[in-house]
Amino acid sequence: MARKVSVRQILERLPDQDRLDFIRELSDAIEKAEQQRCHDPIRLCLDEWEATAELNMVPGLNQAVWKNYCRVRKRMGYAEE
Repeated sequence: MARKVSVRQILERLPDQDRLDFIRELSDAIEKAEQQRCHDPIRLCLDEWEATAELNMVPGLNQAVWKNYCRVRKRMGYAEE
């Protein structure tokens, strides 16, 4: 199956901390793939991060999710941080 976006595009669409997590997980997936002698771990890792990168492109999504998260925490009685 062809990728919608390249690894470079995924990296460009991620915040700094997510980039580090992506690189770490991709490195782990490559090691697993070498051990298993198949590409499935790499493909799975890229599929998951591709979806994350696509969500990061939606304007205002991060802010909306965070706002809703804070509202739910308040409703559940957790203190504001």
